[in-house]
Amino acid sequence: MDDFSYKLKKTEIGVLLLKKSLEIAAVSTSAASLLGLAEKELLGRNLWAHHDAEARAKIELLVAQLQDRQDHVASLMVPIPGRVLHVRLCLMQGQEGEEEQIIAVLHAVPPTESPAQSEDILYLRKIPAEKGDKTEFIDAEEVSYIAAEGHYTYLHSSSDVFFCSLSLSELERRLDPKYFIRPHRSYLVNLNVITAFYRRHNGGVLVLAGPDAQEIPVSRSRISNLRQRLAI
Repeated sequence: MDDFSYKLKKTEIGVLLLKKSLEIAAVSTSAASLLGLAEKELLGRNLWAHHDAEARAKIELLVAQLQDRQDHVASLMVPIPGRVLHVRLCLMQGQEGEEEQIIAVLHAVPPTESPAQSEDILYLRKIPAEKGDKTEFIDAEEVSYIAAEGHYTYLHSSSDVFFCSLSLSELERRLDPKYFIRPHRSYLVNLNVITAFYRRHNGGVLVLAGPDAQEIPVSRSRISNLRQRLAI
């Protein structure tokens, strides 16, 4: 099997069914995994609700192209935290009087082809943390995991915990995805400290290095990406 065929076979593909208003009417499990969200978090919400300003601008352009093209098919690369998706929209005509719907097909762009992996992207090597009345800078490689608790974000190293003013989503975007993975909406984990993984119910659990063997939950919608990153 040649390299292209192998990549095509391994490419993750997901499908969304959208109303004309771009409200998500149906979602495949693989699409939810690609977007890093559970199906129930996607259904009934606008497609734009799950993207940052850069991705929303891309989707707006894609929808405009969809309306302008005679074949009502449009596609574009859309960056989301940790990866890039190739999104292809197709306008579906129903019977007379029925509302038009849109099929969105999502393809995961392999990391070697992803613009997010290009060398001109500057990832954080040190993470700002607040301690008392000063800002300290923690080496990213020294952080075992990052946890979101309500509106606050905390950096956990092997010896200390630091408050960080950046959101978990912002940190996911600005930390090198070669070393950090988001197994759950509330956690980012340093791949270098993962020592074990086991299944639990519909999700799983990561076990981290250290005397406490810290356990981090893995949500069902993120299992596929995690298994790919850990080759399991």
